[in-house]
Amino acid sequence: MAHLIEDLAVLLLVSLPINLLFHKIKLPSVMGYLIAGILIGPYGWQLNGDVESVKHLAEIGVILLLFVIGLEFSLTRLLKNLVSILGVGGLQLTLTAGVVVWILHINGFSQSKSIAFGFIVALSSTAIVLKMITDLAEIDTLQGKICIGTLLFQDICVVPIMLVMPLLAQAGATSSIDFAIAMFESIAAVVAIFFLSKLIVPRMLAWVAHIGNKEHLTLFVIFIILITGWISQKMGLTLAMGALIAGMIISDSEYNHQIILDILPLRDYFSSIFFISIGMLLQIQIFFDSVLFFLELAVVVILLKIFLTFLSCVIVRTPLRISLIVGMRLAQVGEFSLILAAIGLENGIFSNEEYQHLLIVSILSMLVAPLLIQVSNKFSIWL
Repeated sequence: MAHLIEDLAVLLLVSLPINLLFHKIKLPSVMGYLIAGILIGPYGWQLNGDVESVKHLAEIGVILLLFVIGLEFSLTRLLKNLVSILGVGGLQLTLTAGVVVWILHINGFSQSKSIAFGFIVALSSTAIVLKMITDLAEIDTLQGKICIGTLLFQDICVVPIMLVMPLLAQAGATSSIDFAIAMFESIAAVVAIFFLSKLIVPRMLAWVAHIGNKEHLTLFVIFIILITGWISQKMGLTLAMGALIAGMIISDSEYNHQIILDILPLRDYFSSIFFISIGMLLQIQIFFDSVLFFLELAVVVILLKIFLTFLSCVIVRTPLRISLIVGMRLAQVGEFSLILAAIGLENGIFSNEEYQHLLIVSILSMLVAPLLIQVSNKFSIWL
C-alpha cells in the first residue's frame, strides 16, 4: 500500500508541471504524460522501477478513465444522434479494421491476431482530438461534427470489442457456435447490469441526495463504481467495463450535473495516471534497437488511417477538403487501443514483443497527432 501511495504521489508531482506546460504551449497534455511516463518508468530513469506496480497503476488509470468517459457519454443523446454518427463512423471502423486484418492475414498472422490488430488500429484518440477541436473552437463546424460523431461511434464499439477480445484468445479452441454463445452471454451480462442498475441507481441517488449532502452523494458515486466493477468481474467481464457502465448510468440521472461538477476537476489527474503509466510500460530499448523500422511502421499506419477515413467521408458525399481534414485529425491510434492491447496481452493473443510494438506505434502516432490537427486546415486549403 505504501508503494502504491508513493507511486501515485510521484505521478501527481509529474503531471502537474506537465499540465501547466502543455496548457501554455496549447498542446494536449496527453503528449507530455506519455513522454514523462517513458522517462520516469522502470525502463527510463527508474523513479518507479517496479513493473508490477506500474501495471497496477495502469489498471487503476483505465478504470478511472473509463468512468469519466462513461460520465460524459449520454445514452439518451446517443439515440437522438444515432443516424448522424453511423455513416462515417461505421465506414471508417469497418474499412480500417478490414484492411488491416487483410494485410496481416496475407502476411501469415493468425485470424484471431489479425482481427485484434484490426480493431486496435481502427480506433482514434477521443482525448487528443476532442481537446484540440475544442481549443480551435471548431465543435460546431462540419469537420468538428464529423470528427466527434466518428469518435462517438468508435467509443460505442469499444464495449462489444472489449467483449470480443478475450473470446478471440479461444477462437482456435472453440467452434463458431461456442464463440457466438459466449459473445451473446457477454452482451447479455452487460445489458443486464446496465438495466438493473438503471432501475436501482437513480432511486438510490435521489434518496441519498434527499437525506444527505454533497459529500454523501460523492461517496455514493464511488460506491457505485466499485460495486458495478465487482459485479462485472463476477459475471466474467472486466472492472474497466463496470466503470464504463457506472459512468453511463450516472450520466442519465437527474443529478448528473452535480456529480460531473464534483468529478470533473479530477478528470485530468485520472487521465494522467493512465497515460503516464502506459508510457512507463514502454520498453524504450526496443524502440532504440529498431528506430527506423518503428518510424516507418508509424508512418504507414498514419497514412493508411488518413486515406481510409478520407475515403469513408467521400463515400457519404462529404466535400473533399473537409474529408481530408477529418482524415488527418483521426489518423492516430487511440487510448482505447492501448486498453484493448493490454486485454490482448493478458489473454495471450499477443506476445510481450508484439504488445511493445503496438505501444511504440500507438505512442508515436499520438505524439504526431496534435501537429497533424493543427496543420490540417492550412494543408487542405493549400492542396
